Amino acid sequence: MSKTSRLFLTLCVAAAAGSAALAAPSTPANTPARLGATLFGVNLAGADFGPIAPSAGNPNTVYPGTNGTEYAFPNARELDYYKSRGRHVFRLPFKWERMQPRLNGPLDAAHLRAMDEVVDAAAQRGMLLLLDCHNYGRYNILSADGKTTVEHILGDAELPFSAFADFWKRMAQHYGSGTRNAAILGYGLMNEPHDMRNSTNWPRAAQAAVDAIRTVDKTTAIYVAGDSWSGAHSWRKANENLDIKDSANNIVYEAHQYFDSNSSGVYAKSYEEEAKKPGFGPQTGVMRARPFADWCREKGKRGFLGEFGVPDDDPRWLTMMDNFLAYLHANKIGGAYWAGGPRWPPGDRMALEWDGKVSRDRPQMRVLWKYPGRVPIEVRADIQPSAAINEKA
Repeated sequence: MSKTSRLFLTLCVAAAAGSAALAAPSTPANTPARLGATLFGVNLAGADFGPIAPSAGNPNTVYPGTNGTEYAFPNARELDYYKSRGRHVFRLPFKWERMQPRLNGPLDAAHLRAMDEVVDAAAQRGMLLLLDCHNYGRYNILSADGKTTVEHILGDAELPFSAFADFWKRMAQHYGSGTRNAAILGYGLMNEPHDMRNSTNWPRAAQAAVDAIRTVDKTTAIYVAGDSWSGAHSWRKANENLDIKDSANNIVYEAHQYFDSNSSGVYAKSYEEEAKKPGFGPQTGVMRARPFADWCREKGKRGFLGEFGVPDDDPRWLTMMDNFLAYLHANKIGGAYWAGGPRWPPGDRMALEWDGKVSRDRPQMRVLWKYPGRVPIEVRADIQPSAAINEKA
C-alpha cells in the first residue's frame, strides 16, 4: 500500500460547529475503511479455536492456550490467496482471555505480537481487518488454584462494564494510530452476545466500550453486534431500540444470518429436508436478512453481516446465498463469509479452506467472487465465476 493510500485510510471527523455539547457529530468521509462495511469478505477463523482452560476432556490445556497448538492465526499464504480472489476485507476472531489474561491488566505481549503480524501482513497487501472479540458477552476467570475457570457475563460483579471498557481502550491505544491503523476496518466489540441476564446489559457494555475507545481513538469504526446471537431475522425483536452514541458518528451495527431452520449454521438437515417446510426456498436468505436491512434503512444506520455461510453439498444452498448477497449489496450492506482460516478439517462443508490449504477454490468462493470485495469494484454479474475466478486483484 502506498503512503498516499495510507493517508486516505485515516478517517477524519470535521470539527463541530458551535457548542460541543449541542452540536451533532459529523459524518466521516468515504475512505476505504468506511466503504469496507459495504464489501464482502471472509472470516479468518483460527485464533478463536480451542479450549481456553483445563477441563475433564482437556486436562493438559494451558490457560489460555498456545498459538499453533490450541489455536492459530491466519498466515500470509492465506491472505495472498484471498487477495487473488478479490477479497480485501476480513473479520479476525480472537479470544479476550488470550489477549488480556487478567481483567484490567496489560495485553499479553506474545498474543499481541501474533496479531500484529497479521495486521502488518494485511497492511502490506492493502487489506482491512475487523478485530472481532469472539466471546459471546462472556469472560472466563481462572480459579485461584489455576485448574479451572469460571464463566462470567458482562454486567456481573466479577465482570463489570468497566473491565470491558478497559480492554477496548487498550486495544484502541495499540491499533488506533500509526501504520497499523491503516489495516483496521474496525473494532468488533463482541461476537454474538446472548442471554445477558437482562435487556440492558449488552447496550450498557457496548456504550462503555465505545466511550472508552473514543478517549484514545477518535476515528476508527466500531462494530456493535446485536443481542440474542445477533440474528438478522430476529433483529427487530431483540434489538429494535439498540442505539449506541458515538462522538465520531462511526458505528456499524453487525448482524449474523444462516439459512437452516433454526438459523444456527449447523445445517443438520439436508436442503431437501428443509425444503419441506412452508416458505423455504431460494429467497429464504433474503427474507431473513430483510428485518435487519429494513431497520438499518429506517433508523439511518450502517449495517454489516458479520457471519453467513452455506454447505457445499447441494447447489441450491449456493443459489440461496447468491440471492442473499445480491439483496445485501442492493441495500449497501456488506458482510464476511463464515469461514476461512487455518484450522478447518478436510471435508468441512462450509469451510473455504481445509487445513490452511488454498490450492483450489471451494464452490462457495465462486459465488462470493461475484460481489465487491475491494475498493473500488463493481458487481459484474455478467461474468461467470467459474470463468473469471482466476482474475487477479
